[in-house]
Amino acid sequence: MSLLREIQDGATEDSVSLGSLLRKTKLLAARIGVKEIGEWAARELSGYDSTDELPPYRGPFEAIVLGDAMGTYGRELRNFPIPEMALSEEYRDGHLFKQYFMQGVAELESLAAAKETLRAPWSTDMVMGFPILTEGGTVKIDPTITFVEIWKQVPYPLIVGVLDAVRTRLLDLSMQLGEEEPSAELEQRLAAPERAAKIFYTTVYAESANVALGNRDVHQAQELPAPFDTDSLMNYLRGLGLDDEMIDDLLDALDEDAAEDDEADEGDEPRGPGRRALTWLKNVSVAGTTRVGAPVATTLITQALLRHFGL
Repeated sequence: MSLLREIQDGATEDSVSLGSLLRKTKLLAARIGVKEIGEWAARELSGYDSTDELPPYRGPFEAIVLGDAMGTYGRELRNFPIPEMALSEEYRDGHLFKQYFMQGVAELESLAAAKETLRAPWSTDMVMGFPILTEGGTVKIDPTITFVEIWKQVPYPLIVGVLDAVRTRLLDLSMQLGEEEPSAELEQRLAAPERAAKIFYTTVYAESANVALGNRDVHQAQELPAPFDTDSLMNYLRGLGLDDEMIDDLLDALDEDAAEDDEADEGDEPRGPGRRALTWLKNVSVAGTTRVGAPVATTLITQALLRHFGL
């Protein structure tokens, strides 16, 4: 049986570990010459170094925040809720009330198997600085309360959902490769690896793992923008309903990625979007503020971004 078929069959069985499937995916990617797939499999195995690298199925998720504190006259407060609105906006948009999953799949599987609600603690500096923020009006909580620990709740079903998303995307990716790149099943080097890279980006970074590719099932109101034509790309995205702030954020991301590429060694130029452009794509997927349905919009936006890089 081919590696591709083994991945497809294993992805449908919960008894087959994701680690095993991803190692096979990494091997397949090396044989067919698609580095993007291999790098993704490696990150899923070992974990991610930055939230900028995370695909959308790994976060951010809204988190419930609780704390243990001491009140007046020595009273103890256990599991005291800290609402997001109690902090000023600059603190709401950071990591304090958002949950990201950076761990490799083996660690996530171990955490999910425990079937317990976990804690993701706030930093000691943030907890110790809470009284100062309260005095300055940044935190709207009773100033007589002194917190000794604050954490985000991490329900284990949320971890199960992340693992299921990895498995589903792996299945979708292997099915698309098998259908559109027959050489992949033969484990032969692909003549045009950029086509497989496009399948990868659309499958893994789309908001939904079950979104059909736009060139098959999605009616496009206009042609995709020409490769490397930034003005055409921005006009296309405006047509989908993205506002000026989102457009400006993408322009900044493209500029910063280009500057980072210029600093890279010769020959290391990526074939697709950089990490800032992918972070922008993830944020737009979460926002879902377009004129068309969110899954469809994410597919069209992803395809337009890939087209911009000639994929």
